[in-house]
Amino acid sequence: MKKTILLSLFFLLSVCAQVQAKSYYIRISTNTSDWSNITADNVNSFIVDYDAATGSLSTIINAYLASDSVWIAKGTYKISGTIALKSGMIIRGSFAGTESVISARLKSDLDANGLIEPWEFTNTTEITSENSTPTFGAMNFPAAVTYALVDGITIKGVNITSTNSQIVKIFDTATGSIFKNSVVKDCNISGTIALNGAVYANNGTIQNCLIQSNSSTGTGTTATFGGGINATSVATSTAAPKVIGCVIRGNKTTNTAGTTNKSKGGGIFVQSISAALSCKVINCVIYNNEAMTQGGGLYVNEAYGEVVNCTVAKNYSVSTNGGIYLNTGGGLLNNIISWGNISGTNVANDIHTQTSNSNQNNLAYGVSSGTWGGLTSTKLLTSGATADNSTDGTGTLAPKFLNPTIAAGVPTDGTTTTAMTTANFQLTSSSPCINYADNAKLTALNITIDLLGNPRVVQTTADLGAYELPESLTTSISESMFSINCFAKNNEIIINGLTLGENVMIYGVAGNLISSHKAASPTLSIASTRGVYLVRVANKVSKVIVQ
Repeated sequence: MKKTILLSLFFLLSVCAQVQAKSYYIRISTNTSDWSNITADNVNSFIVDYDAATGSLSTIINAYLASDSVWIAKGTYKISGTIALKSGMIIRGSFAGTESVISARLKSDLDANGLIEPWEFTNTTEITSENSTPTFGAMNFPAAVTYALVDGITIKGVNITSTNSQIVKIFDTATGSIFKNSVVKDCNISGTIALNGAVYANNGTIQNCLIQSNSSTGTGTTATFGGGINATSVATSTAAPKVIGCVIRGNKTTNTAGTTNKSKGGGIFVQSISAALSCKVINCVIYNNEAMTQGGGLYVNEAYGEVVNCTVAKNYSVSTNGGIYLNTGGGLLNNIISWGNISGTNVANDIHTQTSNSNQNNLAYGVSSGTWGGLTSTKLLTSGATADNSTDGTGTLAPKFLNPTIAAGVPTDGTTTTAMTTANFQLTSSSPCINYADNAKLTALNITIDLLGNPRVVQTTADLGAYELPESLTTSISESMFSINCFAKNNEIIINGLTLGENVMIYGVAGNLISSHKAASPTLSIASTRGVYLVRVANKVSKVIVQ
């Protein structure tokens, strides 16, 4: 009997050893110094060389098993097919190839908008296809997956010509799947049947991602739903998809067949099948997107989707409803800023609802030439002609963003592209959107931070939109306050001695917030023009003069 038990235990241990999760460290084969800090035993940890000339990242990763961990060093990698994640698999990118912990990945202000955003890794891992017109997407979270994570990956320039495909897809029963701190940009889907955004989710979470300059182009009589993201719960979804803390800009949905009413949600399309499977869009900035027919920025179909604390600005629709379109029975808006959206020939058109929308608690800001229907909230900031729709957003009743774009719709040249990528839709201290939100909705959904990870309620009431204005400074601050190790050099403010994840705020001498940053390393460099600045870290403040 004892011998039988020992043999059984030995068998179980052998099986466990065989299925133990493995760690793979992938690098460009010519970058031999990458991962030189890793001691690979070739049993449970491996250093894998990718041949930039002939290699296929999808072939490499698809050979790995469930629960395996993959770290990918900086560089551009090609795929010859879709990367299909398995349950428990974790894929992380944007490593310099010297890190031993995830938090050591460096970040910087890559788009020069004054913010260091969650996806702005200094060392980028970029994935593209090996040919210009593939018939496959880049990443799938298949239906059988139970939790999988993709973090820190840039997918760029994948152009699918087959029908009913997406660049990234999270299937209906892929419970717990997360796509975060990643970028999907410059991708295009075209086909004759239904197209569902560059990123299509029937489940899971899309979190802290940049979705930029993607397009869905229908060539037949069926519709295109979402140029950037399509978040749709279906009857077989085990949970509703969530889109949290994302910037969605420069995306487009169109139909070259000229079919009317078939191009909806230039930035994002949302559809929820039931209250139990209600899709949520939270803390997102949706700007400079475009649709052929309805909802240049955002289209919400059906009655259950919720859009909370989002900023929807400078979107365009060729036909109607340039900003937000709520279809019959469609969705709830809460703590929204909707401003500067247009349709047709510069017709102000921020929010359109159907008359049957009667259950909304909408704290929207903006002009509408559509039907307001059930927008019954007593806190509606403005509902028509009294709103200030000035192009720069600095008028009396404008939201007063820090650095908004001027032109609406997708960029058409280098100037408008730069304006889009460098735009900053944080609020200035004089904005009427400050302290105007409904805290109850934040509490109900457990929303405690904004897009940048700053505390959502600074005073007693939260702000509208995706960003919370941090606690303001005043000119009464003395230079004798707690000092920070910071100085100016070569048109930069340099702060030393920071803790990873620590918040850094830059103010003008009048106490106005100029930019906010999150330390990704002990030293942070911030490009600045000539002037006097106040640098705040926690409760410490120092004055810096940039010559």
